[in-house]
Amino acid sequence: MSVGRRCPIYTILQDSTKMKLVSTALLFCTILFVVAADIIKPYKYEVWPPGTKQVVEIDGDFHEDDTVAIFFNEDRDALLAGGPAYQKVFEVFVPWEAQSLPGQYSELVIVHRYQYYLNNVETVWVNVTAE
Repeated sequence: MSVGRRCPIYTILQDSTKMKLVSTALLFCTILFVVAADIIKPYKYEVWPPGTKQVVEIDGDFHEDDTVAIFFNEDRDALLAGGPAYQKVFEVFVPWEAQSLPGQYSELVIVHRYQYYLNNVETVWVNVTAE
């Protein structure tokens, strides 16, 4: 047996390294199992005429305390829809102010919170145009 293995400091360092590995593995598992709101609808680059009602559909395994807020990134003050995440389907009114600039898209943002704490943010690009 080597001299280093008899030393108590070596044992402490070895245990410390094991604890770091365990805590890193637990953190990794936690990240893998975070509940995320996957956007089902609208599809990427879908056309949304302004002044119409559209459907936003999300998917996920939500808890009772999960909520979502839906808005356009260009106007974060105008909440389009929100409520309990387990509802999964939200009807939104597309405001005229949300029109995409020519050749560009508007970013629809879905903010997912668990017990009032930010949990996840998902986005999808839509084409808000009257054409």
